[in-house]
Amino acid sequence: MDQYRTQRGLPPLAPDQRLATAAAEYAKFVVESRWWTQMTGTNIHLGPDCRDMYDRAIAAGYPPAWIGENVMWGSLDLPVEQMFSILLSSPHEDPARDLFVYTGISCWVRQAGTAERACVQVFGSVP
Repeated sequence: MDQYRTQRGLPPLAPDQRLATAAAEYAKFVVESRWWTQMTGTNIHLGPDCRDMYDRAIAAGYPPAWIGENVMWGSLDLPVEQMFSILLSSPHEDPARDLFVYTGISCWVRQAGTAERACVQVFGSVP
């Protein structure tokens, strides 16, 4: 993502532990609950508890601001680089724009049964 941003004259995203916490909690939830298998016609950014990316970021201590989120999931056979390649496609490239300056990212892996992984990247603007 940072390479994509710098190629467009934008600064790299700065890490933020609060956004990383929000990403980690949602990545774990997505894998452990197998949420994507239950969400036909559902927005992946809205959990079954009706909390969205804004709610999760604020619960992790990030002040109210513009929040963005990319959620990727797949088997362990799928390289992380390939999972993140979707970030360069529209509409996923929105976080590359100058609105967002902070990020937190986390991946969660479940080895039991079918090995699966979810990676979540949360973006935040200046509060």
